[in-house]
Amino acid sequence: MIRLILVFLVVVNLLSGTETYTFEELGLGNIAVDPLSCTIKTAYFSSKIEGEASINVTIYHNGSLIITVKINNVKEKIKDESVVIKVNLTQKNKLTITATNYGTDKAIIYSNSTISICQAKDKNPATSESNIWLKASFIMSIAIPPLVILIIRRRFRFEEKEASEIVVV
Repeated sequence: MIRLILVFLVVVNLLSGTETYTFEELGLGNIAVDPLSCTIKTAYFSSKIEGEASINVTIYHNGSLIITVKINNVKEKIKDESVVIKVNLTQKNKLTITATNYGTDKAIIYSNSTISICQAKDKNPATSESNIWLKASFIMSIAIPPLVILIIRRRFRFEEKEASEIVVV
């Protein structure tokens, strides 16, 4: 049962059309910003998703930071913990993080910060139709076998012979 749940989670993740990268995977690691200074870090990443996409950038940090994220010349300031950026992606994309520490203590942007890339809605109908077909096929592959077994059992009922008592001497 546990194996089935794990397989289901993996397949749903593959069919979701979302790519997620941590700063560690992008080669940025922890970004330390000295007091009253600015740090700029750049990373390049490739994506299977091309064209218009929504990118959710989630940044975990401590200290007093003003953080600006720039992806392929689209710049957005992070006010809370995360921001969604609409951008056109290509085969090779550029991510630039600008962090300004206005506090008196050293600040850190942690390496478990993430970017999640999703295909923009209604921008690539061929991909969305194929994803719907894949999801429907997956659901049918799970639902149809038990139904077939149930139909066979109802159609072909096997009569059981009644057991008779035997006297053993």
